[in-house]
Parts: sequence; structure tokens; C-alpha cells
Amino acid sequence: MLIVVGDNQLQFWSLSTEKLVTKVSFTGVSGYAHITSVSLSPFMDKIIVAMSDGTVNMAHLHTQVNNQFAPHSRPVMHVEWDDKGELFLTAAQDGKLALWQFGSPEPVFTKEFNHRVTSLAVRKDFSEFFVSDALDNQVIASLIDGADKSELKYMARFKVFRKALFIEKSRLLATSSSKSQLTIWDTQSGNELGTWQINTVSSGATIVDMYAPTKEKLVTLSSDGLLEEWALNMLANRK
Repeated sequence: MLIVVGDNQLQFWSLSTEKLVTKVSFTGVSGYAHITSVSLSPFMDKIIVAMSDGTVNMAHLHTQVNNQFAPHSRPVMHVEWDDKGELFLTAAQDGKLALWQFGSPEPVFTKEFNHRVTSLAVRKDFSEFFVSDALDNQVIASLIDGADKSELKYMARFKVFRKALFIEKSRLLATSSSKSQLTIWDTQSGNELGTWQINTVSSGATIVDMYAPTKEKLVTLSSDGLLEEWALNMLANRK
């Protein structure tokens, strides 16, 4: 199955038959809202469709029931499920982050920042998350109560973070900047282990996605369409 996301519609395609199975439309509280983020649950039975006006749609694909509420006041750019398909995180340009039980409009906990959230990542076991706002708040926190566990440390006045990824079975966190930088961090101390430049073809190129098949390897995809492979054991050992 392939899900194609439009401004206000999801299209579900069968890859085996190459045919459109169904279309489902989603709206926000306001009439002008469009889809800004979509996340399918691990068991592929539920889907979160977030909107530009701060609306969150919690839809069950089997029953077709959609619970809609508006916990944010600005576009919701990040949605992350837990490993059981019961809880999910949202983070938005209003600086708010919250953990939710699927189907409930009451948050398990919330965190608020002075600026818009630009980056969000969670561990696969849903034990902790990394969040960054647009200025100088970058923390790793517990998913039990949202309490901070560590804060990223760097010499610059502030850093802008875009993509982020926990390297599973390790203490490493990978982040990308708004430009062409890749940085590796120690999640327990918050120390920066090193920063490197990706290869670029055009000016302003940046990392648009990251994947770590093992704890020793990281693959990045740039906006230029370039795939690069990084040896994490070598990067982490460089000071």
C-alpha cells in the first residue's frame, strides 16, 4: 500500500495492482487549513493527519471514525507514534509539544517553548525524545513525564536544527542544520562529537532525510538528491 498526501486528501494505492483503492478527505477547524503532517501507526490501523491551523485528526482506518480536535494554534509539523500504536507526540510552530492517547483530547503531558519547534525525534522503544525550537532550546527528555534528561551543548550562540535521528542501541543522536551540516551528539552528556559538511551540488542544499540501518552506519539524503553513507563508529570516536 502507498499513501499519497495532498492538500486535503489522502490517496491509498495498491502497489501490487497499481490501482487507486480509496480517497479520504480531511479538514481543519478553519476552512482554509491544509495537511501539514501525516503519520501511520505501527500496526497500520490508525492514522494521524495534522493540519496547518493546529487541528489534529485521529482517524481509525478500519472503523472510519475520525476524532478531531485543535490543540495547537499554528501548523503542526511533527507527529510521532509510540511502538504500540496507542500514544503519539505532536509538535507545532506555536512552540508547543504534547503527548496524547489516541482518541483523547486531553494531553498526557505538554512542553512549551518560546519559539516554533523545528525538529522532533523519538527512540523506537518510545523511552525518550529529542526536541528543538528555532533558537536555543534543544533537549532530550523522558517520554514518561516529559522531564529533561540532557541538553545539547555547543559553542555557537544558537543553532537551527532540522532533521534528527536517534541511532538505536547507542548513545548517539544525529542532527542536520538548515544548511549542509551533519552533527553527531552524545545523548547522555549532550556533548557535540563532531560536525561535518555533506556533499552539495547547489547552494543552500540541506539534509531532507536520514536513516540508520545499524548503529555503525548512517545514510543521509540531501535536497540535491545525493545519498551519502557515514561510518558512525569512526565519527563518534573523532574529537
